[in-house]
Amino acid sequence: MANHSHREEFHQHQALIPELGHCGHFQYSRANAEGLRPHRHAGMWELTCVRAGRLRWRIEHDEVIVPPGHAVWTKPDEDHGGVDRVMDASEAVWVQVSAEHLDPVIATALGQLRQRVFRVPDHIPHLLQRILGEFREQKPTAAAASRAALHLCLLDFVAAHDAASISKPSAAVMRALDLIDRKHLSVAGAAQQVGLSAGRLTDRCVAETGVTPAAWVSARRIDRACAVLVAGGTVEAAAASAGFATRAHFSNHFRRQTGHPPAAWRALHHRP
Repeated sequence: MANHSHREEFHQHQALIPELGHCGHFQYSRANAEGLRPHRHAGMWELTCVRAGRLRWRIEHDEVIVPPGHAVWTKPDEDHGGVDRVMDASEAVWVQVSAEHLDPVIATALGQLRQRVFRVPDHIPHLLQRILGEFREQKPTAAAASRAALHLCLLDFVAAHDAASISKPSAAVMRALDLIDRKHLSVAGAAQQVGLSAGRLTDRCVAETGVTPAAWVSARRIDRACAVLVAGGTVEAAAASAGFATRAHFSNHFRRQTGHPPAAWRALHHRP
């Protein structure tokens, strides 16, 4: 991720069509301590697609982690924000859509969403970027183009949700990932243990989880380290929980993943 921060957003009063509310794009190279305070969107669904980094959100009473290539949604009037108000180092694009003005078929489909975080195909964030482009350029065809892009985005968003809801990582892939994580096997070594080639394991892991084995294991280890730091644990304890032999190696890896060294991240997120 480039070492800079950027945010572009358009507000409801600028909307090209009544279905659209607030929409925008952000890219943060470092975590922002007050980047996402708890808030609600009256009468608005919000869809957010993460393109790089990850988001740690609290939605009502639940906490979710949204990795790259995945999306998260909130329904109208649902309280949400960054865990401890923090916006982690990440890049994402989002849109709010009016429940009142949505096509009834799409509104019904959104109302049936259950899985909060799921992988989405690349063209969905591209469609959201197209909507932002229409806001920006204000061509005569902007309203028609925005409506077409929005409706296709919402329909494909629901389809991606439904596909993810019935598709869970297989036992073989989960066992291989656990071997890589806990036993520190290579991808090839873990693949051999479950009767697959390294290439086949990688292909299946991407198909079933949305990320490569290395990315999945890295995220899992960082999640364990974060849990230790949130509880006030030492950097050494966090490193051990994540399976790193040295504090320096862990700190470098943690900083690449979160945008902050472990001690600074703990200062932002620690809950007394």
